[in-house]
Amino acid sequence: MPAGNHVFYNAKVTVNGVDLSEDVRAIGGFPLTLAKVDSSGMGHLQNRAIPGVQDVGDISLSFKQNYTAAKVPATLMPLWTNRTIVSLVVRPDQDEAVGVENPQFTVDVFLSAYDPIAGSRGDLHMAPTTFAVAGALAVATA
Repeated sequence: MPAGNHVFYNAKVTVNGVDLSEDVRAIGGFPLTLAKVDSSGMGHLQNRAIPGVQDVGDISLSFKQNYTAAKVPATLMPLWTNRTIVSLVVRPDQDEAVGVENPQFTVDVFLSAYDPIAGSRGDLHMAPTTFAVAGALAVATA
């Protein structure tokens, strides 16, 4: 991947060791936040804050529904049914090696929402999902 700007079209998405990249239509984000802890004291005319605990918010993925063996429903339905915590691995470009310009994000998650069948006549059959974070986020750059 060339340095600088990046057109997002070739992400790598692995759920529980299954590569579902070709079926992902959108990654809703990996929201990273820090709690803002008020550190104001008497005599301060302005509020002050310090960074608190880190939070990785829910991760939403939109899958093109693919009923082929070992694809979207075959991978996701058992995770929801069995309330399983699994590894989610995402990186910007599946064809490039993991590195500073192509970091890999790995986090343990569970499938908190899955809509396996919905849509209107003529639409591409999509399966929106939400993964809740169940472990610490690791970011690999090498």
